[in-house]
Amino acid sequence: MVPDEYLNEGQFGCGDLFHKREKKNGKWKERYWLLISCDCDCIDHSSQDATTGGGADVALLPASIVSNSALKKRTVFNPAYGFDQPKDRAYLFPVNGGKGLCLLFSKMAMKSINSLLADGYERIGRVCAPYITDVRQRNAQWLQREGFPKIPVEAVR
Repeated sequence: MVPDEYLNEGQFGCGDLFHKREKKNGKWKERYWLLISCDCDCIDHSSQDATTGGGADVALLPASIVSNSALKKRTVFNPAYGFDQPKDRAYLFPVNGGKGLCLLFSKMAMKSINSLLADGYERIGRVCAPYITDVRQRNAQWLQREGFPKIPVEAVR
């Protein structure tokens, strides 16, 4: 993962990982979103400055930290063949200080990056190839238009 300090501020792309830490019911909870839209979809064409993608709706995957106890279960990790990755999820290791994340494709959401930032999330880095490529290809059935241009809103009202 490339840390955020090495990325251009305001330019978003596929593999960007957003993080938020919040306290609920006296316990700290960490929330993550992984941007999986094509880089061309991250450009906000309605903006005067086409280099920023904050207002464009992009595909985001929610992610949660894989606990050590979950790693010990054979339903998550089998020493003989590695991670068991069902069709609705994928695992990323190591990100954000060596943590492992479980990505849930069945809960993919379309949101703008501006709304994420307004909710208190911050970009902590970018997951690079081949890891982001593996995540996208493994669950391509959830990415129904990978590699195709955006359809103008005016064409589909």
